[in-house]
Amino acid sequence: MKIDNKMEVSFLLSSKYSIAEKKIMFIGSITKIIYDRNIFKNNDDLKRYIKIFQDYFEKTNYKFTGYKEYLFKSRTLLASRISRMVFEDKSSVGTRFLIEQHVNFLNENNIEIIKKNSKTTNKKNSTSLLGDFINRDK
Repeated sequence: MKIDNKMEVSFLLSSKYSIAEKKIMFIGSITKIIYDRNIFKNNDDLKRYIKIFQDYFEKTNYKFTGYKEYLFKSRTLLASRISRMVFEDKSSVGTRFLIEQHVNFLNENNIEIIKKNSKTTNKKNSTSLLGDFINRDK
């Protein structure tokens, strides 16, 4: 697979957006990657990607003891658990660290995130997160 996710990666690494905006995009990216069967054919293949989050939360959350095996049987459960933990993490430094680890994983494994073409009629210039996302292909 080749890397074709420049827009998403540049958004996550940009200093233009707040950490809250990046966190929302990051959660979407995590979910998209977990759900994509072209990237990870089997649910067990997800373990090397999920290790990024498991290692981080084991170090920062004393109650966290790792992801249970039953979570790897359902991509939906796994994605929702990781998304909730990332969303509830209050550390902006931690969020930046996870984003960097996520981007490194994508680059090291040459993972391609395919964007679906969408038609939008709103060509308004905006500097908001939603406006930038909608107008990214124009």
